[in-house]
Formats: sequence, C-alpha cells, structure tokens
Amino acid sequence: MRLRYASSLVAVPVLLVSLSARADLVTNGSFDSGTLAGWTVYTTPNGSNGAGLPTVVPFNTTGSGSSNAAEFNVGEASLDGTQQGGGLSQTIMVATSGTYILTESFASQGDANGEINSDAGTFSILINGSTVASDSLGAFSSAEIGRAHV
Repeated sequence: MRLRYASSLVAVPVLLVSLSARADLVTNGSFDSGTLAGWTVYTTPNGSNGAGLPTVVPFNTTGSGSSNAAEFNVGEASLDGTQQGGGLSQTIMVATSGTYILTESFASQGDANGEINSDAGTFSILINGSTVASDSLGAFSSAEIGRAHV
C-alpha cells in the first residue's frame, strides 16, 4: 500500500499539514520528531515547494491548538493555469487485512499583504496512486487562515 499526501495550487500560500494514522503504520505521521523523517518530499512537474521547504513548524492546523505540521509554500513554477505544487509520500506496509483510518488536517494562511490567491490549497490523500480523499480551501483575499480535515 502506498500513501501519499499531495497538495497542488495555482498561487502560493503557506500550507501546513498534520497527518495521523495508526502509529505503527505511518512513520512520524504527526511530525512529532520535529523533522520530515520517514517522508519523501516531491514536487509536481511544474510545481514548487518554496525555498528551504517543506519543513516542520508548530501551527494550529485544527483550530484547537498548535502542533507540529509540515510547512509548504507551493504553487506553479511557471504560470500555466494548471494545478501544481508538491507534497509528501510514504510507503507503508499492512500485515493484516481490515479497515484502516487515515486522516489529514491541513490549513492554509493567506498572504499578509492581502494578495488574492485563487486557490488556497487542494489537498489529497492517495493510496496506491488513487485519490481516496480530497478537499479544497477555495480562494483567499487576505491573511485569513482556512482549515479542513479529510
């Protein structure tokens, strides 16, 4: 089973993600180590993760308090109108069949200067290359913070 966190954007907000599942399946799923240990960083063909990013920072992705989260500043490297960006992936192995629950909390913070962002973040969870959950935060026109959970 392959697990991938994917994010793709048209503009460039700050994105923060906290992913959780059974602790014995996902290595460093909540970024408790303060690093991206266990994760592979990727960018889409025309995407960008931002200089020096992703990294792990404290942020309130859920609205109920700060915790470690992966920080991105993703978007298109060259504006062509397609959804581009980057994300994290991790291969996990399950020993037994059954139902597994994987959740992702994410947030996007708009530009402090109030720059309009036509897509503050599209977040997806993929298993074996297929999207099993996805959500979009829509447009931002200020320094607002949008939060969601899949």
